[in-house]
Amino acid sequence: MALIARAATIVILLLVIVSQAFSEKAKLKWIEVNPSGAEPVEIKGKKSFSKYYPLQKSTPVSIKVVGPGSLRVYARTEMAPGIKEAIYGIAVVRDGKKHYLISRTAKKSSLVISGKNTPLGEQKSVTFKVPKGTHEFQLTLPEDSKNNGYVRFAFAEKPTPKKPVEEVKYVPFLPRKFNEEVRIVVKEEEYIYYRADNSSKVELEVIGPAKLKIVSRLEFNQSMQGEKSYRLQISNGDEIVQTKPLKGKISATASYRKPSTQMLGRGDSSFLTVPAGKQRYSITTPDKGGSVLLRFYLPEKALGNEWKPTDSNGKAEGKSTKKSSLKG
Repeated sequence: MALIARAATIVILLLVIVSQAFSEKAKLKWIEVNPSGAEPVEIKGKKSFSKYYPLQKSTPVSIKVVGPGSLRVYARTEMAPGIKEAIYGIAVVRDGKKHYLISRTAKKSSLVISGKNTPLGEQKSVTFKVPKGTHEFQLTLPEDSKNNGYVRFAFAEKPTPKKPVEEVKYVPFLPRKFNEEVRIVVKEEEYIYYRADNSSKVELEVIGPAKLKIVSRLEFNQSMQGEKSYRLQISNGDEIVQTKPLKGKISATASYRKPSTQMLGRGDSSFLTVPAGKQRYSITTPDKGGSVLLRFYLPEKALGNEWKPTDSNGKAEGKSTKKSSLKG
């Protein structure tokens, strides 16, 4: 009765411990840990053995863990003959200061200690929050315990909070110079692309740092079928900074606004990391006899980096001065 009375005084504490552990159960990865200097016993199950450490009233089972994290204690008690359900307790001291009295009720199980016929109760557990740093937990049986108890341990490090993934909204970016614009239709929406081939390029100027998104479409002639490899070559001044290998495939949803003997490839996306400062890029394809359509995007927050060129009349360079669609 004394054990039950003392256990009642810590019900609230136990509820807090268990509820906190349950809230993080799905996030934690548990790893078995063993106390130092303690001799385990084997508890025989139907198909395997598990190692537990016997508890005593005088000599504690001591385990050290490094937080932050959670320490889980699995416990079993011996069952007296003829008893189907038993109440038992475990005394826990953390760092020689904090004291806990854990009370559990267990029904009889089919497990026994290897080499003995003494039946054991079903496994129960309790989880302790472990603050940052090294901490020692010492476990003993309460003085008024009548049956032997056994424990084993598992520890889980506190998971590192994942940084929220920032959603990047891209908006169209007008190139500085181009030879020809091409209007296409995708699902009844019109978009403006810029043509490049082995002899003509598209130029743009970006003030970094920024991440430029490039959407490219290979133009297919009547002799091209299936999947076709092509390349984009990106230069900064006289230096080739990237050659991107891509695979084009005829699009099932895109078409030219004006009639054409060619067929449009699907949109392939690639990215260019732009370093700090003003960068001038030219983009072309090194593949002879082929052409690609290009469209560019910048993150909305990087719009202030866009350099909008004008000629002597205040118009953007290139054959067309019409504003690019915000879609596509």
